[in-house]
Amino acid sequence: MNEFNAEVAYARMEQNIKSNQHRIDELEKQSTVTQKILITLERIVTEMREMKSAITDTSDRIKVFENKPRITVDLIKATAVSAIVSGLVTAYIVTIITK
Repeated sequence: MNEFNAEVAYARMEQNIKSNQHRIDELEKQSTVTQKILITLERIVTEMREMKSAITDTSDRIKVFENKPRITVDLIKATAVSAIVSGLVTAYIVTIITK
């Protein structure tokens, strides 16, 4: 029959303890690596948010500069039309007065 052998039981228990300690050590290493990854990921997310904000700000500034030439061109057109109309009106008035 099965006899209880203390030495065999002790050896098995010792082997289980070593195996469990090894597993715990590996899990601690993995936990440390996971924590480092999470910290790095948090920093990346923060930097990406800051970059998005900077890009939005830069985009708004670019839009302002893109619109300035249009305003200048519109102003030149309006001035040219005003000058031509003024010249025609003046010529017409001069023609009427000189007759």
